[in-house]
Amino acid sequence: MSFMVLQTVIPLSSEEIELQANIYKNKHPGRIVMSTLRIPFIDETESWYYEAIMLCELYGGFFMQILLTPIVLPLVVFTNLAFSICLYQLTDTSSSLSKVRKCKFLFEIITLTLQYFFLNNSSEIMDDCNAMVCRSINSSHWQHCTLDTKRGLMSLLRICQRPNHLEFYGGVIIPSRDFFLKVIKIAYSFVNFIRCT
Repeated sequence: MSFMVLQTVIPLSSEEIELQANIYKNKHPGRIVMSTLRIPFIDETESWYYEAIMLCELYGGFFMQILLTPIVLPLVVFTNLAFSICLYQLTDTSSSLSKVRKCKFLFEIITLTLQYFFLNNSSEIMDDCNAMVCRSINSSHWQHCTLDTKRGLMSLLRICQRPNHLEFYGGVIIPSRDFFLKVIKIAYSFVNFIRCT
């Protein structure tokens, strides 16, 4: 988020301003909104719209940082811990657990795995949607459209070319299928370590 704020303050090069003016036909091509928000039939670089959009985006970014980010690290740590404990209980042959308790641990490990996979897979699906939209725009004949349509499609293409994974702690935790596998591998190595000692 800090990079986006910095991007709005740093002046653009003359080539970039000329490119912005040619593509978007805005009154103030040097003004960049933090995200590539495009509202049809409104010049988002005009003073009132620009300030309102910037305020909404700053509030939204602050809201995301305050509410969601603190939850993710404990979620990752406790999911890994619970997964490791349940897996250890299921694989430990020395303990004499009843079949009901083993079924309970099996049900818990399946539930934890599905819940955590759902979060990571949703992040991956969000990124896949961006790639599909990019492919659709590139395969359509958008070059033959009107100037206003081209302008809207260029904004959409610019948004879709960025990765769309969920990001927490400034990109330190990025849920994905690979991240899910890494967490499972860490839990499995922890169980092996406990069984060896």
